[in-house]
Amino acid sequence: MTAAAFPRKLDASGGSSRATAALWGLVGLGGALYAGVTAALFADAAGPARWTAVLAGGALLGAGWWLAPRTDPRDGLIAVAVGAVLFRLLLLPAPGGSTDVYRYLWDGRVQAAGINPYAHAPTDPALVGLRDRTVWPRINHRDDRTIYPPAAQATFRAAHAIGLRTPTGFTAVVIAADLAAIGLLVRLVRRAGRDPRLAVVYAWHPLALLGFAHAAHLESFVVLAVLAAALAWTAGRLEQVRCWDWRRR
Repeated sequence: MTAAAFPRKLDASGGSSRATAALWGLVGLGGALYAGVTAALFADAAGPARWTAVLAGGALLGAGWWLAPRTDPRDGLIAVAVGAVLFRLLLLPAPGGSTDVYRYLWDGRVQAAGINPYAHAPTDPALVGLRDRTVWPRINHRDDRTIYPPAAQATFRAAHAIGLRTPTGFTAVVIAADLAAIGLLVRLVRRAGRDPRLAVVYAWHPLALLGFAHAAHLESFVVLAVLAAALAWTAGRLEQVRCWDWRRR
């Protein structure tokens, strides 16, 4: 190494260390932000809390996207992963998410009773014995039979079978799928020859955080499936893709 190159190497290393420290600082700021959002949701300030999460979370994401590629490769990726887990766990207990989760819990309960969820709406007298004071009153569109396809129904049944029968419990399943998707995204980005730290764009995205860790929407499973298929495709394991129409008999 020449004398001229040595200072440049030190400068690059120092810049990487500063960027890594700054990214960890963003993890701390994000933790404070989403803890505050959860506290506001408990205080019944859903509107301001969600807008704050979207706007401030978007700014946090932008800063993370700029910093991540400038960090130490290993430590930067760890910071991205820790932030992804921390932000989701902080939103997990927050109230006021989508009422869709109550339909998920209901459909799981109906299946556990040996009843076809496609055959009866929640208001059907045949299901009176399954009603309670927590889930049933909060089901949206109670006069309509379920719209969720078989794969979703299998998820509802599995969650019920392992005892995840509350909104928080089912949301934990959604978060697990979302975190698994982030892991697959890191692998896919790396396989494409790009910087895996750029997975921060999804891992810290406020819409993904609110949509999955707060509202428990099922699209987290779709994201996971798409990324798994993309990984299989890039590995040459999918020679042909066929579409299965589950509605056909």
